[in-house]
Amino acid sequence: MRDFAEKRRGTEDTMADWKPDARGAGMPFPQANLDHADDAEPTGIFAPDPVPTRERAFERFLALLQERRDVLSGNDLLHLTIAVLGDHATVNDGPQYIYAYARHQGYDIPPYPLAGCGEIKQFFADNGVRNVPEWYGKIGISPETYKVLHEKRLIVVRNTRSQRKAFVVDTMKALPDDEAYRLVDAIISFVLAGTDEVAQDSSVF
Repeated sequence: MRDFAEKRRGTEDTMADWKPDARGAGMPFPQANLDHADDAEPTGIFAPDPVPTRERAFERFLALLQERRDVLSGNDLLHLTIAVLGDHATVNDGPQYIYAYARHQGYDIPPYPLAGCGEIKQFFADNGVRNVPEWYGKIGISPETYKVLHEKRLIVVRNTRSQRKAFVVDTMKALPDDEAYRLVDAIISFVLAGTDEVAQDSSVF
């Protein structure tokens, strides 16, 4: 099956242009000198080490976050979390996500999904719902939120067991700090949750 990113067709925001709050512009990375790459010798922190490199890198990353916790805003941390999760987290247009998800699951969904052609009715039947609002309800979107879904974004997070959970936000650029911190906590909690915890969450799909 093709990657989900090929099927979103503009339904999600890009994180590529995000920059941390301008409280200290970082220096750009120095350019590698490829002509002398073969001459490089592993020295200093890059020398062979008995501690696995990945574990050391994550330990240092967490230590850096701890040290910089007073500098990172809620939105900084939220965008960083999404960037670290990579293709396990996508930011989607609220009303359009159902069709992007259905296409990702292999259903033939035309550009006008409710036009009477394609496999949207089969998608509904296979998911045990009768219509679009019921499907959103199944993934945890309340009827009240569904009424204003056109004003929302869905951050959809996938864990290592390919289970998904949707988080509703008004915008990715102006969340109050407290709300952003709670959202980061909820996202990471879902990603790290055990099988039993996830099984108790009826909004997981």
